[in-house]
Amino acid sequence: MNRTITDAGVAGLALHEGRAELLEEIMTLAPVETPDPATVPRRRRVLPVLAAAAAVAAMVAGAAWLGVQRDEPGRDLGPATAGSPDHGTGDRAVLALPGWLLDNVDDAKQDGELSYRKGDQELDVHWRPADQYDGYVADRDDIGPSVEVDLLGRASLMWAYGKRDHTVIRPVEKGLTLEVRGTGMSRAAFLDLLGDLRLVDEAGLAEHVRVTERVSPEDRVYQAPPVPVLITADGWQPQVDDDGGVWWRGPDGARLSPAWIGGVDDPFTYDRYLDNTNREEIRILGKRTLLTDWKEGGEHYRVVATSPLVGDTILVLEAAGMGRAAFLDVVRSAAVVPDGEYERVVRAAID
Repeated sequence: MNRTITDAGVAGLALHEGRAELLEEIMTLAPVETPDPATVPRRRRVLPVLAAAAAVAAMVAGAAWLGVQRDEPGRDLGPATAGSPDHGTGDRAVLALPGWLLDNVDDAKQDGELSYRKGDQELDVHWRPADQYDGYVADRDDIGPSVEVDLLGRASLMWAYGKRDHTVIRPVEKGLTLEVRGTGMSRAAFLDLLGDLRLVDEAGLAEHVRVTERVSPEDRVYQAPPVPVLITADGWQPQVDDDGGVWWRGPDGARLSPAWIGGVDDPFTYDRYLDNTNREEIRILGKRTLLTDWKEGGEHYRVVATSPLVGDTILVLEAAGMGRAAFLDVVRSAAVVPDGEYERVVRAAID
């Protein structure tokens, strides 16, 4: 039986939480996401119609920007909508909201990123050149079907990595495309947060970075992997980006980048590498592993993708500019270690 909610009870709801709750109900009409077994189900509130609904409708008037959800993904996003003055002007986006701290800044003109953090929630804002739009959309389509939402006045495409991990790509405007990713929050909370973003130009970005509170070094954390895997080859040390991502640096500036990809039962059927000409089976971490390579933009990339190490999650290790023998030596040195050992080795890189 549904619990009755009175006008007085609705009136006592906090504004921001009320918006998120109502959006949670609206978004139940969208396509089902990939389940995340680690996520505790959220309690959902059914809002009554009549007086109580009217109170909530007034409270969440700002949520009218929510885009129309579609049963099937599409690419005809149409022209820009009649943007609200609250969206701001410019080709980059910033978040100025109490409690959110600026964690990382890459203010490059054509390919930059801002990362924000609030507790265990993270929001990453990327801006990229127009010619990268199609490639990133195609890459995100590997996640699954997209739905259409509004991002800063433009019909945009959103994908769900999981129940608490979503990303949305905005069409090109003024020579740049935006991608915003939120982790550690529900879909409703993510969509609600998108409404707090504002467009800025270069000068506005510089001023935002100058005045926004930053995450202190002692509070910085790294992103723990699903399985604690260390690279044990001589001369290789873990590095931690400002956004908490762990990667490995080797001799002569060599770099090895790990990625954990969910929803893949077999690396040899993983769409990302199906078209590669060179495909070979080897063993890494005792698992059947795909070894492949390709050339792009003057670089020679090599990658291994293991069979799932936990559930349906595979480990991908990628490097550029390394010879085959050197690359194999490094990836074959990968070892699963106790959590405490992984923590000690990686924490030393932060300190």
